[in-house]
Amino acid sequence: MTIPNHLALGLIIGKATGSYEIAVATSVLLDCDHFIPLAKHGLLKNFKVFWSSIIKPEDRFGDQRGILHNILAVFATTLFSYFLFGPHVALVVGLSHFGHIFLDMISDTDSRLFRPFSDFKTRGFIPYYSRYEVLFFLGLVLIFLVLPA
Repeated sequence: MTIPNHLALGLIIGKATGSYEIAVATSVLLDCDHFIPLAKHGLLKNFKVFWSSIIKPEDRFGDQRGILHNILAVFATTLFSYFLFGPHVALVVGLSHFGHIFLDMISDTDSRLFRPFSDFKTRGFIPYYSRYEVLFFLGLVLIFLVLPA
């Protein structure tokens, strides 16, 4: 899924938990691990090459989703947050992180949920950068708007 969808889900979780900053930051910033393989394969040197690689659902090198995009990372960040900041922050971080992973799972891009233990791939049903993803985004925005404060 693209950043707008992660942002919208972060806003929903933030509204539901009362912790917008933590929910949005967790939901959106998890994609920072995409830059590691992009840099490793030299795709950040040229904007056209960079752009063409991020708008395609294919994972040319098999490492598009990094260390933060697996189930183990959800448990680790939630547990880490619990011990550092307490149960409320851990709940928000856990929901946001799992929500991010879930959105990536329903996208038709490769998800390797059990890395580093397995390279088993899953693909979802919503085409990446498609009108269906835009409709999904609008649905998330609608949920955000009707959710009581």
